[in-house]
Amino acid sequence: MPAVSIFSISSLALLERLLAVIFHVTVTIVVWNGFQGNKKVLYLLLAILLHGMMDALIPIISSFTTSLIIFEGAFLIVDIFMVIYAFHSRKYYLKEENQ
Repeated sequence: MPAVSIFSISSLALLERLLAVIFHVTVTIVVWNGFQGNKKVLYLLLAILLHGMMDALIPIISSFTTSLIIFEGAFLIVDIFMVIYAFHSRKYYLKEENQ
């Protein structure tokens, strides 16, 4: 009997796609912040670096474990930090609207 049932694999696949969408939206916010602050190249390079670091998590984590829960947990932690950044960056837009 497999350690992970078909249902939980489907659930993990859905979670993985959701985490990927959240990450890509927040990286897009990073790039947009660069356009707003007239630092396009710097923020674009930052977004590329963040994406590369996210991609690098896969081989780094797989050298220690093959647990899907660990992989998804690591992606969730990165996404939490990215969402915090996205909400934190809202203050720049709210400040501009009030002026």
